[in-house]
Amino acid sequence: MKVYDKVIVRSYLLRSGLYLISYEILKFLIIEELKSFYCRGYLSKYSNKINKKSCELYKTEVLGLDKDPFIASLRWYNNMNVLSESDINLIKEIREYRNRIAHELINFLLEENSEIPLGHISLMRKLIYKIKMWWIMEVESQINPEFENIRPDDIQLPVLQILDQIIEIVSEYCSNVY
Repeated sequence: MKVYDKVIVRSYLLRSGLYLISYEILKFLIIEELKSFYCRGYLSKYSNKINKKSCELYKTEVLGLDKDPFIASLRWYNNMNVLSESDINLIKEIREYRNRIAHELINFLLEENSEIPLGHISLMRKLIYKIKMWWIMEVESQINPEFENIRPDDIQLPVLQILDQIIEIVSEYCSNVY
């Protein structure tokens, strides 16, 4: 049984943590970046104060798409041509695995053939990049003079730098992480 092997247990826990962190970053971008767009930042012109009128737009234009804020946000991104149906289906699959990992981790350790789907980590990274770059190139560049003539290759994304650092650390202990 792999639960008695310290190396395997450590590997599963590290990989699980990496999966959960990657997912939480993706989820944050999907929901909170969009909510912030409506309720705080962009529509309120970089104000940290909540703009009630803009928040009402968020409720109708985003939350009106589905009762679940996550699904509603995915639909909004699809309507804006940021995410394809294929992307959305992938994100839903990733979310299902995230829920299994978060709530049934012991089963991954007890079941002989169970694996953490590490291929999802690189896919989540690509989705994070895609969403964040869309915000910069399509939204920020329109309202922030700092981004006016910026090229995608010139953009450093701190969120990905952090994720890459975590991937590197986990990779030191586990092979084939990314």
